[in-house]
Amino acid sequence: MSLNFSSVLEPPSLGSGLLLNKGTLILLLAGVAALLVGLDKLLTPSVSTSEPWLLKPSIPLVGHIINLLRFENDFHHKLYQQTGRPALTLQMLWGKLYVILDHRLGSAAMRASEASFDEFGKAFGSYILGLSSDVMDRINEDPAWFGNYNRVTSEALAPSRLRDVTSDAADALARVVCEIDQESPLEVPNLYYWARELITSATLEAIMGPHAIVTSTDRSLNNDIWDFEAGVASFVTHPFPQLTARKAWNGRARVIDAMKTYFDGGYDKSEARGLVKARSALSRATFSAAEMPRIETGSIFPMVTNSGPMGFWFVYFIYSNPDVLARVRAELEAATRLARPDDGSSATVASFNLSRVEDACPLTSACFKETVRLANNGVQNRRMVADATLRDGDGRTYLFKKGTDLQISTGIGHRSREIWGDDALEFRPDRFLRPLTREQKSAYQVWGGGAHLCPGRHFVLQEVVSMAAVLVVGFHVELTGPLRWEDVKMAQGTMGNNSCKPVNDAKGLQARVSRRAGWEKTTWAFEA
Repeated sequence: MSLNFSSVLEPPSLGSGLLLNKGTLILLLAGVAALLVGLDKLLTPSVSTSEPWLLKPSIPLVGHIINLLRFENDFHHKLYQQTGRPALTLQMLWGKLYVILDHRLGSAAMRASEASFDEFGKAFGSYILGLSSDVMDRINEDPAWFGNYNRVTSEALAPSRLRDVTSDAADALARVVCEIDQESPLEVPNLYYWARELITSATLEAIMGPHAIVTSTDRSLNNDIWDFEAGVASFVTHPFPQLTARKAWNGRARVIDAMKTYFDGGYDKSEARGLVKARSALSRATFSAAEMPRIETGSIFPMVTNSGPMGFWFVYFIYSNPDVLARVRAELEAATRLARPDDGSSATVASFNLSRVEDACPLTSACFKETVRLANNGVQNRRMVADATLRDGDGRTYLFKKGTDLQISTGIGHRSREIWGDDALEFRPDRFLRPLTREQKSAYQVWGGGAHLCPGRHFVLQEVVSMAAVLVVGFHVELTGPLRWEDVKMAQGTMGNNSCKPVNDAKGLQARVSRRAGWEKTTWAFEA
């Protein structure tokens, strides 16, 4: 940006004693520049030579903040392209933020007990869910509560506990899709919204029961959930989100109101299973009925906001690659058992065992892994609760000091050409049909790492595969709108969601979903 001082230097037309000569103006500008330099030096955070290299913003104090808000999770890719360094210290106002850009150093950080997700999660959750200071005080005064909350979450989502919940979610998905009549194909105005809605309703119905806030027969709250999700970062970064992020603010309010109705009815005790049942029991013992809806919104939110976009991309990548579609279809058909019902009708029941996907359907499993690699542009957040010295893959050490927040980019490793080859940005599921290299295994961090692997990863796999199985085996998906498969582009990951969405929500990706010959009267049943 250039500054034009000509208007300042021209003599006023009427004459004035306030006219600045060139020498005075130069002194004034020099003084302002010296003041800015002095303030910048005064406010620059102290960084030792053992810490990651300090990268100061091009716009003093606020440059990195602006770029983080502008580019969100892609900001870390740009930092790596600019510097090539495994880790950096960023000046944020008068404080600092550590960022790790190398997958090997990131693995070390995610394993380090000094890098705490719990402490970061408490602070982040208070903004996202709007928890009162009284609630936060009680959480902070009882260090065991947050740990117990995470423990019951992991236990509820363990594979051995997921069988009924997963099969219920898969059956709910299949039930909706199989309502498509042989004579009346379904005209879908937006394939992304349709897939996302299927995942949302099936997931919530499975974990909350018939009175879930969104079900296959009542999806009125679906848009509110996704309005809330789209504005999550605003609750942290905007000083007045009720004004500047009103759509997200109102969406959250309606979701919390619906959760209040659910808990007031006691449905978490009479209908819920798995995650909701376990976590609500812990919350009921600690918090009031008025506080529970906000807290427990945090338990259902990640279950749908990550799996919804991932379900769309899984279907998208399979159907947009005809060769992959043919191979996956043959594989899934071979793994499906067909039977006639006992009532003598002409319908066919197709049974599919989700727990055997890895063994019986290696290509389908590879497609899922490749989908998650491409569509997960993640950033893991931690807070340093003690000093820690971590080593990268080349033996260099870095000091991360207590009290500083840390961001670990996993998306850089997922898309690295050095690790995955020249086709790193292309959908190539066959790469997962052969043994991965050591570097590829290390870089594949789609579920996080260390003590905080995503507890819902098994559920997401089986739910998304169930949707694909019903569609791929039983249905044609034909595009009918202005947007073609090759026109769909992937947006950057956001600060509130590691799963990437399609650019502009893939508006224009219209489709006709119709029954395949030989599968016109098929219903589905899933085992998990």
